[in-house]
Amino acid sequence: MEQQYTTLTKDINNIDNKDAIVYAYIKSRENYELNVTSRLTYPNIAKNIKVAEGTVENIVPALISKRALFTKVDGRTMPDEKGEIHTHNTYYFASSYPNYFYINNAFFSEDISSGIASIKEANKVKGLLLQLKAVCINETNKYISRQPYKGGVNISELSRLLNTDRDTLTRLLKLAVELKQVKYIPKGILITNRHIIPDYIVAHNNRQGKPLLTSVYHLSLIHISE
Repeated sequence: MEQQYTTLTKDINNIDNKDAIVYAYIKSRENYELNVTSRLTYPNIAKNIKVAEGTVENIVPALISKRALFTKVDGRTMPDEKGEIHTHNTYYFASSYPNYFYINNAFFSEDISSGIASIKEANKVKGLLLQLKAVCINETNKYISRQPYKGGVNISELSRLLNTDRDTLTRLLKLAVELKQVKYIPKGILITNRHIIPDYIVAHNNRQGKPLLTSVYHLSLIHISE
């Protein structure tokens, strides 16, 4: 059965915004028993996150150089099922990360453009959401500025944390608000995308009396009966 959720390292905020969505998709294809993503091609990545194949070809080598993201990458040039020659990369991941968060894999297929932005710009917003999640308070979708500016988010402080320039961050945050992916709160920002998971719990199967794998929930999906 295909994994419904992806575990991402919070080191994702140390890579470029446009690279974050590519790394996240590669990680989403991981076999969690083996900690490996097998024989993933550039066309496959490009198709599933709606970016140009040439862009993926440029981004992946930069990602590989980030040792915090992959423990090893093996590449083989071979034909695909159509007989076309492509590089098939096998990506190896650490068995666990000290700091991590979850996303629902529907994040990749969701069209957040809302007729306002191009797919390219919407993907930049998705990359921003992943980076922003990495600096949120643990198990929440809230980023709170350490030194708020006039009671609101400190853009300069946040841009340093996300390793991006202030103007780019300001532009992407404005677009993210228009696309209803984030909203401003006192001293910070709240991620409102429903596929970015704010918390998790460990569920138990009462019939068998054994703990299940960690189950992930979004707050809006939890029903609390009286």
